Amino acid sequence: RKESRRGQRARDRKDTEHSENDVLLVAKLAMSRIESSGELSGSQLVLSRPDESPYAFYCCSEDGEFVVGDWTPRVDDEGKPIVGVNVVREVYRGHLGPALSMERSPHFPDLFLTVGDWRFHVWKLGVAQPLLSCSFSPHYLRCGRWSPHRPGVFFIG
Repeated sequence: RKESRRGQRARDRKDTEHSENDVLLVAKLAMSRIESSGELSGSQLVLSRPDESPYAFYCCSEDGEFVVGDWTPRVDDEGKPIVGVNVVREVYRGHLGPALSMERSPHFPDLFLTVGDWRFHVWKLGVAQPLLSCSFSPHYLRCGRWSPHRPGVFFIG
């Protein structure tokens, strides 16, 4: 009995403590559509690289759009923070539903792979259409990954 109680207490303590691998929400961003009214809801997120602006981010919306954003703090003439500024810079239509996978190329930092519904796309920053898109697959696609060693190879599942 003593061992089972100790084990239970250890499990309870472990449930309430935060480990170094936990992710805690530290910012909440309201993303609005640029050309029309409505909110964007992110499904996948890729943060900036060390050589980019620390405030840049890239995500896919629940509606399948590829979103380029920037949450640089903005201030007015008096130096007071401006609240409610839209962080979305570019939005490109890509998938029919949410992207289930999004990854930046390890070899070319301006290329992204998104996978969702029955298609995948390879995007280049600053280009409104995907560089590469597959035709509709007979099976639902769920994941994608760039090869860590070969720049032109990626895997789709």
